[in-house]
Amino acid sequence: RMHFGAFTVFITLWSLVVYAPIAHWIWGPGGWIEDFGVKDFAGGAVVHESTAVSALVLAWLLGPRSDVTKDPAHNVTFVILGGSLLWFGWSGFNGGSALAANSTAALALINSYQAAASCLVTWMLIERFVHKRWSAIG
Repeated sequence: RMHFGAFTVFITLWSLVVYAPIAHWIWGPGGWIEDFGVKDFAGGAVVHESTAVSALVLAWLLGPRSDVTKDPAHNVTFVILGGSLLWFGWSGFNGGSALAANSTAALALINSYQAAASCLVTWMLIERFVHKRWSAIG
């Protein structure tokens, strides 16, 4: 949907105009979001939220795909295995980001699990209402 050269220009500008300020607001000394006591383990706000919003805006600007295929996933087992490994990794990464076994680490783990559970329920509801069936891969 986008040529590599255009993507290179976009990602360079995005890194400077979007990512760098948000990273400073949260992780930098004197960042105004950090002053509210925000703990951003694993880059949830800096990386994931900023890229999600940017991806939505870019997808809207580029328009729908012209080569959409209806091919189902090729290996459902690997899709589920990959998601499981990713979730397991998040447990160690988010829980370990506190650098101690304390209430901050426990809260990070609880938040990670609640976020995953919320995504699972949302996915199931969307699948049910859009496709009239449950699915593990969409």
